[in-house]
Amino acid sequence: MYQKLLVFILTIIPNYSIKAQNSLKANKEIRYCVTSIIDTVTNRVATDTCHLRLNPDVSLFFNQDDFKLDSLRHNDFSKWTEMMSNSLSKKIRNGDGNFTCIVQKDFKQRRYTFEDRISTDRFRYVDSIPTYKWEIIKEFKLIAGRKCQKAIMTYMGRNYVAWFEINSNLHDGPWKLCGLPGLILEAYDLKREYVFTYIDEYSTDTEMSLPTSKHYNIDKSTFLKQQTEFYKNPISYMEQNSTIKIKFGNSQNPMRDELSNNYRHKPLEITTK
Repeated sequence: MYQKLLVFILTIIPNYSIKAQNSLKANKEIRYCVTSIIDTVTNRVATDTCHLRLNPDVSLFFNQDDFKLDSLRHNDFSKWTEMMSNSLSKKIRNGDGNFTCIVQKDFKQRRYTFEDRISTDRFRYVDSIPTYKWEIIKEFKLIAGRKCQKAIMTYMGRNYVAWFEINSNLHDGPWKLCGLPGLILEAYDLKREYVFTYIDEYSTDTEMSLPTSKHYNIDKSTFLKQQTEFYKNPISYMEQNSTIKIKFGNSQNPMRDELSNNYRHKPLEITTK
């Protein structure tokens, strides 16, 4: 039932803002396993594979499944519709589809562009790259055979641990994390509600422009406010606040519990106690 609803929603989403960027090329691509606890009551975990494409000036972090589906949707809509219809009987994702944000960092301009979904809508904002107050600790370990050093910091309501490769000229990492003297191979908040783990990397010559998408352009504070409202009561938000309003019927509808349980956790950036 939930999958049928999802296919219907994705098929009728209207145009908000469709925008493509000029070509940007990456010379390296790194894969991370992203795990997140989506139900803190049952400790249910979602797992996704995300990619970090980068060159010395720009990087793009994204969920590989979302990236492929979005590209197909805008380049071959009929094939995308067929695939979404087949998703009722065939798994079309390798991951769980929980980590859906896209982050493009521009280190020359010291800013990043962030895009994510709230309910049925996608939102995009631009903000300055944070000046993270990393504290580098004299602790070391090997990750994928590489010597890494520990660093800690606090950002947006969470305490983070990161392990960065010492012998690296890269200063980037998964999601919004960056600013250490080496590539971040592993990072997590102390509660381990969100964990980024290095898988592998390879040379590439691929695009890392932001994907063409249908989205609202807003500012960060507005996005966080909308996200907070959604997490408080996802059912109410989808029925009243989404562009495409969804009615779940009476309290006996099992979809209500299923959806609510998927959001018994806090987002990466915490704005409330």
